[in-house]
Amino acid sequence: NWRDVSKLEEMLRHAAPPIRSWDDLRETSTSRFKSLTFAEDCFSPLLAGVPFAKSSADRIRALLDILDRFARAFDTDGARTPEGQRIYQDYFTGDNALFSDSSNKEKTNFRKELTFRNPNNQEKKLFCTWHGKERHKNLRLHFSWPIQSGMPVYVVYTGPKITKR
Repeated sequence: NWRDVSKLEEMLRHAAPPIRSWDDLRETSTSRFKSLTFAEDCFSPLLAGVPFAKSSADRIRALLDILDRFARAFDTDGARTPEGQRIYQDYFTGDNALFSDSSNKEKTNFRKELTFRNPNNQEKKLFCTWHGKERHKNLRLHFSWPIQSGMPVYVVYTGPKITKR
């Protein structure tokens, strides 16, 4: 319940716009999450024919928001802040973590598929085995790891799970 119209208006100005397509997700993500560096084609697997699902798009946006906040959660000495440690504990550890590394078997069997061009230098490659999970459509969000102070966080792939046969 909102009692103060000005506070409601302020909240609405900062609220994320509704996502109605994968293209909306791409546009809002690349403009909103400034601590992430997106590969030019990272949303192409979605745009290439995955039927749109709002719940999946909302989950991917939530994953990107967590990554963006984590990328900024370092102090001036380069150490994780208490907020960064909380994000790591809540989302990157445990059996139900939203983010995890691929298994050793997947790293071996899917090495080529998990290797992407570096968005800042197309001549260099990134082996991006860490991923966020969206379970409704079994989508994945692959990104560079480790996330460190002063280093870019590259989002290189958003689409169907790569490591399934």
